[in-house]
Amino acid sequence: MLLLLLACAPQLAPDIVKGPEGEQENDPNETADPEDTGLPQDTGDTGDEPQPSTDEVCYPGADESWTTCLPLVTYSSGWAEDYAYPEPLNGSALYRKPVRFVDLTQVDPTTMLAPNFRLDELMQEYKGRYAIAQPHAVERIQEVRDAVGGPVTVNSAYRNVTYNAGVGGATHSRHLYGDSFDIRSSAASLDALADHCQALGAGYIGWYESHIHCDWRDDPMSEAFFGPPGPPPQARSGCSDEDGPPLKEWFRG
Repeated sequence: MLLLLLACAPQLAPDIVKGPEGEQENDPNETADPEDTGLPQDTGDTGDEPQPSTDEVCYPGADESWTTCLPLVTYSSGWAEDYAYPEPLNGSALYRKPVRFVDLTQVDPTTMLAPNFRLDELMQEYKGRYAIAQPHAVERIQEVRDAVGGPVTVNSAYRNVTYNAGVGGATHSRHLYGDSFDIRSSAASLDALADHCQALGAGYIGWYESHIHCDWRDDPMSEAFFGPPGPPPQARSGCSDEDGPPLKEWFRG
């Protein structure tokens, strides 16, 4: 009975978690040269050429006109374990597997996806040649920066499956889905950053010693990357919201 009550507990949005450096979402190698990290430089390039897609994804851009658009390529099983995404968590459409990606070898890394964020701040080839940055999340991190009124440094954004595992990320880390940012700022405290993320609707806030993890996991996922959500999972008896956001894991500080 106790387990059932826990599973049916109402979701609070967002959850703020505190955790010591090095657990779950922390990536200690974000600002280092990949050749100096001791980790393989995994680009996801297995020799299997990506299939061009007629789709593109558009971002706010430097002038916030939403006319900064990037071409997408279709996922290929030839990318092997680098892009072997886990099955959706609890069958949730908010954790469905991506079907298209940005090929970082085919885009200009200096492209401004938002007024204060370049493409290569959010997607780096050494974390995966094929990458994701969901447009609504890029818009939110720009709004965090606007609220701070000063620099916001992104320590970690997109990671492919292999890179995420190599730095100890959670199996269903939102870094895999392109709507997550580990951030710090010389112009704001971690408390202030957390408050801004919460005010901007973050679904999950992780509090670490050196940075804040903010993600927008509860927002609809970009169909450019993930395709349509499809029908919801068949309802199960016991909990009316069982297919909603997963329970959050709390760390001991």
